[in-house]
Amino acid sequence: MTTMTTALLLLLVESSTTGASCLPGAQVACACLGGTQGIQTCNDDGKSVSRCECPIVTAAPPPPPPAVDLGPPELPYEEGATVPVGYEVKTRKRSTWIETGLGTAGSLYLAGGLIASLIDAGGTRETAHRWLYLPVVGPFFAAGMPEDREADTFTFILVVDGILQTVGTIAAIYGLASPESYLARRDFAVAPFSNGEATGLAFSARY
Repeated sequence: MTTMTTALLLLLVESSTTGASCLPGAQVACACLGGTQGIQTCNDDGKSVSRCECPIVTAAPPPPPPAVDLGPPELPYEEGATVPVGYEVKTRKRSTWIETGLGTAGSLYLAGGLIASLIDAGGTRETAHRWLYLPVVGPFFAAGMPEDREADTFTFILVVDGILQTVGTIAAIYGLASPESYLARRDFAVAPFSNGEATGLAFSARY
Protein backbone atom coordinates (compact mmCIF):
# COMPACT_ATOMS: atom_id res chain seq x y z
CA MET A 1 0.00 0.00 0.00
CA THR A 2 2.80 2.36 0.85
CA THR A 3 4.57 1.55 -2.41
CA MET A 4 1.47 2.29 -4.51
CA THR A 5 0.90 5.61 -2.76
CA THR A 6 4.48 6.69 -3.36
CA ALA A 7 4.27 5.75 -7.05
CA LEU A 8 1.04 7.69 -7.44
CA LEU A 9 2.57 10.82 -5.87
CA LEU A 10 5.59 10.61 -8.19
CA LEU A 11 3.29 10.30 -11.21
CA LEU A 12 1.31 13.37 -10.17
CA VAL A 13 4.47 15.41 -9.62
CA GLU A 14 5.85 14.38 -13.01
CA SER A 15 2.54 15.13 -14.68
CA SER A 16 2.36 18.61 -13.12
CA THR A 17 5.98 19.29 -14.08
CA THR A 18 5.72 18.18 -17.69
CA GLY A 19 2.10 19.21 -18.30
CA ALA A 20 0.85 22.23 -20.31
CA SER A 21 1.32 25.66 -18.65
CA CYS A 22 -1.00 27.51 -21.07
CA LEU A 23 -3.52 26.84 -23.77
CA PRO A 24 -1.91 27.12 -27.24
CA GLY A 25 -3.19 30.21 -29.03
CA ALA A 26 -4.54 31.81 -25.87
CA GLN A 27 -3.71 35.46 -25.25
CA VAL A 28 -2.85 37.03 -21.93
CA ALA A 29 -2.14 40.62 -20.94
CA CYS A 30 1.38 41.82 -20.21
CA ALA A 31 2.85 45.08 -18.93
CA CYS A 32 4.54 47.55 -21.30
CA LEU A 33 6.61 50.66 -20.77
CA GLY A 34 4.72 53.79 -19.97
CA GLY A 35 2.00 51.96 -18.04
CA THR A 36 0.27 50.50 -21.12
CA GLN A 37 -0.73 46.87 -21.62
CA GLY A 38 0.31 44.49 -24.35
CA ILE A 39 -0.58 40.94 -25.40
CA GLN A 40 1.31 37.64 -25.18
CA THR A 41 0.21 34.56 -27.09
CA CYS A 42 0.74 31.00 -25.87
CA ASN A 43 2.93 29.07 -28.28
CA ASP A 44 1.98 25.76 -29.85
CA ASP A 45 4.04 23.83 -27.34
CA GLY A 46 1.77 25.03 -24.56
CA LYS A 47 4.77 25.74 -22.36
CA SER A 48 5.95 29.18 -23.47
CA VAL A 49 4.48 32.44 -24.60
CA SER A 50 5.51 34.90 -27.29
CA ARG A 51 7.14 38.21 -26.63
CA CYS A 52 4.92 40.92 -25.22
CA GLU A 53 3.47 42.84 -28.14
CA CYS A 54 3.07 46.41 -26.96
CA PRO A 55 0.96 48.97 -28.79
CA ILE A 56 2.84 51.61 -30.79
CA VAL A 57 2.32 54.94 -29.08
CA THR A 58 2.54 57.86 -31.47
CA ALA A 59 3.23 61.19 -29.84
CA ALA A 60 0.71 63.85 -30.76
CA PRO A 61 2.25 66.57 -32.94
CA PRO A 62 2.83 69.86 -31.14
CA PRO A 63 0.23 72.53 -31.76
CA PRO A 64 1.09 75.15 -34.36
CA PRO A 65 2.66 78.34 -33.09
CA PRO A 66 0.23 81.11 -32.33
CA ALA A 67 -0.39 83.67 -35.01
CA VAL A 68 1.57 86.84 -34.48
CA ASP A 69 -0.56 89.96 -34.47
CA LEU A 70 1.30 92.35 -36.73
CA GLY A 71 -0.60 95.31 -35.37
CA PRO A 72 -1.46 98.54 -37.21
CA PRO A 73 0.82 99.74 -40.03
CA GLU A 74 1.90 102.83 -38.05
CA LEU A 75 2.10 103.86 -34.41
CA PRO A 76 3.09 107.14 -32.75
CA TYR A 77 6.55 107.20 -31.23
CA GLU A 78 8.05 109.20 -28.39
CA GLU A 79 11.79 109.75 -28.37
CA GLY A 80 13.52 107.25 -26.07
CA ALA A 81 10.56 104.87 -25.81
CA THR A 82 10.95 101.10 -26.27
CA VAL A 83 10.37 99.92 -29.83
CA PRO A 84 7.85 97.02 -29.95
CA VAL A 85 8.72 93.78 -31.70
CA GLY A 86 7.95 93.96 -35.40
CA TYR A 87 8.29 97.75 -35.66
CA GLU A 88 11.07 100.13 -36.56
CA VAL A 89 11.54 103.88 -36.08
CA LYS A 90 11.25 106.05 -39.19
CA THR A 91 11.01 109.77 -39.87
CA ARG A 92 8.90 111.78 -42.28
CA LYS A 93 7.84 115.32 -43.01
CA ARG A 94 4.90 116.64 -41.01
CA SER A 95 2.41 116.45 -43.85
CA THR A 96 -0.50 117.82 -41.80
CA TRP A 97 1.38 121.01 -41.00
CA ILE A 98 2.56 121.39 -44.59
CA GLU A 99 -0.84 120.81 -46.15
CA THR A 100 -2.70 123.03 -43.69
CA GLY A 101 -0.14 125.83 -43.87
CA LEU A 102 0.17 125.89 -47.65
CA GLY A 103 -3.57 125.50 -48.05
CA THR A 104 -4.30 128.48 -45.79
CA ALA A 105 -1.61 130.78 -47.17
CA GLY A 106 -2.20 129.75 -50.77
CA SER A 107 -5.98 130.16 -50.73
CA LEU A 108 -5.77 133.61 -49.14
CA TYR A 109 -3.08 134.72 -51.58
CA LEU A 110 -5.13 133.53 -54.56
CA ALA A 111 -8.21 135.29 -53.23
CA GLY A 112 -6.28 138.55 -52.78
CA GLY A 113 -4.72 138.26 -56.23
CA LEU A 114 -8.11 137.62 -57.79
CA ILE A 115 -9.57 140.71 -56.11
CA ALA A 116 -6.62 142.83 -57.24
CA SER A 117 -6.98 141.61 -60.82
CA LEU A 118 -10.70 142.42 -60.82
CA ILE A 119 -9.95 145.93 -59.59
CA ASP A 120 -7.36 146.39 -62.33
CA ALA A 121 -9.84 145.10 -64.89
CA GLY A 122 -12.24 147.87 -63.84
CA GLY A 123 -9.81 150.54 -65.06
CA THR A 124 -9.21 152.18 -61.68
CA ARG A 125 -6.28 154.48 -61.13
CA GLU A 126 -5.68 153.25 -57.60
CA THR A 127 -2.54 151.22 -57.03
CA ALA A 128 -2.57 150.16 -53.36
CA HIS A 129 -4.50 146.98 -54.19
CA ARG A 130 -1.61 145.82 -56.37
CA TRP A 131 0.33 144.93 -53.23
CA LEU A 132 -1.97 141.93 -52.99
CA TYR A 133 -0.05 140.35 -55.86
CA LEU A 134 2.81 139.95 -53.37
CA PRO A 135 2.29 136.95 -51.04
CA VAL A 136 2.49 137.16 -47.22
CA VAL A 137 3.74 140.76 -46.92
CA GLY A 138 1.53 142.23 -49.65
CA PRO A 139 -1.60 142.64 -47.49
CA PHE A 140 0.42 144.53 -44.85
CA PHE A 141 1.73 147.01 -47.44
CA ALA A 142 -1.75 147.45 -48.88
CA ALA A 143 -3.16 148.14 -45.41
CA GLY A 144 -0.37 150.59 -44.55
CA MET A 145 -0.66 152.63 -47.73
CA PRO A 146 -4.31 153.44 -48.34
CA GLU A 147 -5.25 155.56 -51.35
CA ASP A 148 -5.10 159.38 -51.00
CA ARG A 149 -3.69 159.02 -47.45
CA GLU A 150 -7.16 158.26 -46.15
CA ALA A 151 -8.08 155.49 -43.74
CA ASP A 152 -8.90 152.40 -45.75
CA THR A 153 -12.16 150.66 -44.89
CA PHE A 154 -10.55 147.26 -45.57
CA THR A 155 -7.48 147.82 -43.39
CA PHE A 156 -8.57 145.30 -40.76
CA ILE A 157 -9.35 142.66 -43.39
CA LEU A 158 -5.98 143.20 -45.05
CA VAL A 159 -4.13 142.89 -41.75
CA VAL A 160 -5.95 139.66 -40.88
CA ASP A 161 -5.21 138.38 -44.38
CA GLY A 162 -1.51 139.10 -43.92
CA ILE A 163 -1.42 137.46 -40.48
CA LEU A 164 -3.11 134.29 -41.72
CA GLN A 165 -0.77 134.05 -44.72
CA THR A 166 2.19 134.48 -42.40
CA VAL A 167 0.96 131.82 -39.97
CA GLY A 168 0.25 129.40 -42.82
CA THR A 169 3.70 129.93 -44.30
CA ILE A 170 5.40 129.39 -40.92
CA ALA A 171 3.39 126.19 -40.37
CA ALA A 172 4.45 124.84 -43.78
CA ILE A 173 8.11 125.67 -43.10
CA TYR A 174 7.89 123.95 -39.71
CA GLY A 175 6.43 120.84 -41.30
CA LEU A 176 9.27 120.71 -43.81
CA ALA A 177 12.12 121.55 -41.43
CA SER A 178 11.04 119.46 -38.41
CA PRO A 179 10.38 115.81 -39.38
CA GLU A 180 8.45 113.60 -36.99
CA SER A 181 9.39 110.11 -35.80
CA TYR A 182 6.91 107.24 -35.97
CA LEU A 183 6.84 103.44 -35.71
CA ALA A 184 6.43 101.58 -38.98
CA ARG A 185 5.46 97.92 -39.02
CA ARG A 186 7.92 95.57 -40.70
CA ASP A 187 6.54 93.36 -43.44
CA PHE A 188 8.56 90.47 -41.97
CA ALA A 189 8.50 89.90 -38.22
CA VAL A 190 10.12 87.36 -35.88
CA ALA A 191 8.74 86.88 -32.38
CA PRO A 192 9.46 84.28 -29.66
CA PHE A 193 6.58 82.10 -28.48
CA SER A 194 5.95 79.45 -25.82
CA ASN A 195 2.67 77.59 -25.20
CA GLY A 196 3.81 75.17 -22.48
CA GLU A 197 4.46 72.32 -24.92
CA ALA A 198 6.70 73.94 -27.48
CA THR A 199 9.01 76.91 -27.56
CA GLY A 200 10.53 78.61 -30.56
CA LEU A 201 10.31 81.52 -32.95
CA ALA A 202 7.28 82.53 -34.95
CA PHE A 203 7.82 84.09 -38.37
CA SER A 204 5.18 86.33 -39.88
CA ALA A 205 5.14 88.10 -43.21
CA ARG A 206 2.66 90.25 -45.09
CA TYR A 207 2.75 90.76 -48.84
